[in-house]
Amino acid sequence: AFRTLHHRSLDTLATDRTGLIFLTAWLVPTWIFFELLPTKLSHYTLPIYPALALLCGWGCVQLMGGTKATLSRTVSLVLYAAGALGLCLLVSPLGVWALQADAAEAFRYTISSADIRSIWRAEAPMPLYGLIAGAGAALLTLFYAARQAYGRALSLAILSSLLIGWHARLVFLPGQTWLQPTVMAYAALNEICPAPPSPSHTGTDCDLQLPRRLHVIGYAEPSIVFITGTHTVLPPKSGIVLPDTDDAYPRVYLINLEHPGGQAARAELDQLAEMRGHIVTDSRLYYALNYSNGDPVAFMARRID
Repeated sequence: AFRTLHHRSLDTLATDRTGLIFLTAWLVPTWIFFELLPTKLSHYTLPIYPALALLCGWGCVQLMGGTKATLSRTVSLVLYAAGALGLCLLVSPLGVWALQADAAEAFRYTISSADIRSIWRAEAPMPLYGLIAGAGAALLTLFYAARQAYGRALSLAILSSLLIGWHARLVFLPGQTWLQPTVMAYAALNEICPAPPSPSHTGTDCDLQLPRRLHVIGYAEPSIVFITGTHTVLPPKSGIVLPDTDDAYPRVYLINLEHPGGQAARAELDQLAEMRGHIVTDSRLYYALNYSNGDPVAFMARRID
């Protein structure tokens, strides 16, 4: 019986080792690849989530089974504490303040860093009950883990991740419009009434005034096409030529004035519109940070009739 049990233990150990090698080979090279990419979007790393989940599940089974690995448990607790603390700080008002202060320094042409911080702070109120509950669950996780009550610790770790994740996804991110340049672009366009109707649209005079083309200057993120439609023309194909035919109007531009090309385009459009007697309607400026490349944007929508 002892030999049979011993052989089964060796077989299980070999199987575990093979699985861990496979999961590591799946996870690490892919992780390194995405770390080297200059542009990082949240969905890029989805292919490595199953490997991470399986590794976490294996670790939890070993922990619940009483496997002795004191150093491993200590390292895991330290990493958990550091990750929970870092995430809580990032999605807290303190983290938002630090991120906004850093992003505000990138603006050069349209507004001072102090003024943009004031605008952003006013636009992002944030309830904290989910974050506080998640942080409390994380502290209890560490408390029960230190007392080797691993069943309660694992349950609370899952609860803390759900609570902090809920706060980050449903409270923090939707409120940070300063990190969503496409949303700011749409707001600027709506101010001069050329944006496509939303699904809840009930009908206004704007329905008869939608442009055949929307020319974007100084901003080339493809995501704007998803929200404004395929009639959107991005750089380098977008232009500032004003046609001679009346049926080409209204002509609508979305200009990023934090881009050097945007400043030149606005000046040239001013000159052309004045020469030809067109009516020019401008929106106010909408400020954001293009998180995919770290560039500031200051959108002004311009309608020429």
